[in-house]
Amino acid sequence: MGVAGSASEPREAIVATCTDYAISWLEGDPERMADCLHRRLVKRALADPASGSLDLDEAPYDAMVVAAARGPRPYGRELSIEVHDISEDIASASVLSEPWLDLVHLAWFGDRWRIVNVLYEPRATIVDAPADRIAVTDLLDAYARSAFDEDADVVLATHHPVLAERRVVLDKEGSRVLEELDRDEVVDAVRRGLDLERFGRTWQARVLEVGHDIAAVKVTMGWWDFELHLARFGLRWMIVNILYRTLPIDG
Repeated sequence: MGVAGSASEPREAIVATCTDYAISWLEGDPERMADCLHRRLVKRALADPASGSLDLDEAPYDAMVVAAARGPRPYGRELSIEVHDISEDIASASVLSEPWLDLVHLAWFGDRWRIVNVLYEPRATIVDAPADRIAVTDLLDAYARSAFDEDADVVLATHHPVLAERRVVLDKEGSRVLEELDRDEVVDAVRRGLDLERFGRTWQARVLEVGHDIAAVKVTMGWWDFELHLARFGLRWMIVNILYRTLPIDG
């Protein structure tokens, strides 16, 4: 079992969670897989990247635990794990194994870091091309401008129809749980306005990793830090997963 870790010293614990995720699938350890995932896991891959279809293949928590039980698998165990960003109780990382590139979002749930979002693709397809980074950056600019302009049409164009936008909140018992918005709820929020006037038209965007048809990015804007997963459908990049937190800003 991996190191549970703490929210104050997270990097080693995040690497341990990512290791549990990859090795449990490779070696056939369903208990280890179950412990590192949140029960509301969203794991996605493009169903047919070349066609431009918006279809996604999805593997929820239960399917991942069952898949782990089918191991072991005939791949090497060497992993390359990179923690790209940590923002208090959320994080973005990547896991490169022999068969896959997995981009993962993690959150701290009081006892350990758990994986809440995954976007993945076959390792054989990975190409980090400059043109792709430009296209991803252009999408990030459109994403930020739509919030300041309260432009719901741009939100519809840049957010996948089955977008999962999530954050960790405290429930009535004080437990840390996931709260989720779908694309329609995000569109409604933008139409109502996000109270961004005090921030001017400023934001910070950073491309963390680009594969062939998937990417991980970080955006700080207004009241929030956003960790984003993007996917390319034909020639069109769209946001498919978001994990975010509210910044400690007075007022």
